[in-house]
Amino acid sequence: MQFLHTVLVVAFIYFSKIAYGCDKDPHQGVLVIAAGSFLSASSEEGVNWSPSEVKGQMTFNQGTCQYEKVIEGLPTNTNYDWKVAFNGNWGGDKGCNNGGNCQFNSGSSGAVLLIYNPYTGQLTTSPLSSGQTINPSVTTTASPTICSNPYKGRIVRASGDYQTELGSTAPWLATEANSLMTFDETACVYFLILSGL
Repeated sequence: MQFLHTVLVVAFIYFSKIAYGCDKDPHQGVLVIAAGSFLSASSEEGVNWSPSEVKGQMTFNQGTCQYEKVIEGLPTNTNYDWKVAFNGNWGGDKGCNNGGNCQFNSGSSGAVLLIYNPYTGQLTTSPLSSGQTINPSVTTTASPTICSNPYKGRIVRASGDYQTELGSTAPWLATEANSLMTFDETACVYFLILSGL
C-alpha cells in the first residue's frame, strides 16, 4: 500500500509539472512596468521613463514563465532604451549589463515584444512582424493541444492513505474535498497537487 501511495504522489507531482511550466507569478501583487524612451512614440502614448506609467505594465505569461509587454505603433527602424521598474519606483529595477539601459530597435514593423524573465532577471526583446498579434496571457509559441475528456461532467477524485495527513477524517475517503482532481485541457491530464505531506 505504501508503494501505491508513493507512486500516486510521484505521478501527481510529475503531471503537475507538465501542466504548469513554472510556479505562480513570482511578483504577484507587484506592479511590473516596462519603462523607457519608447512609450510616448508608441500607440500607447504613455509617459517615457516613468516607473509608475501603467501603460507600460507587463503581464505574467504562465505559458512562457515571463513578463511580457507588446509595444506597437513605433516609428520603424528606430532605437529605444528600456528597463523594468517595480511598484512605481526605480529601486530594485532591472536592466542590462549590470543594471544599465537595455536597447532595442523597432524594426520594419514598428512593433516589439518586451520580455522580462523574473527567475533570471534577464530582459530581452522579440521583434513582431506586421499584423502579428500576441496575447501576453497565454503561450504564444505553440498551438494549444485539443484533447477529449471522457470523464467530463463527472467528479474525479484520488483517494489514499495520505488523506489523514492533509486533514481528512479518515484515509481512502473519495468524498473528501482534498481528493478532488482537476482536468488540464492543455496537458490532457487530471492532476492533484499534494502538499504538506
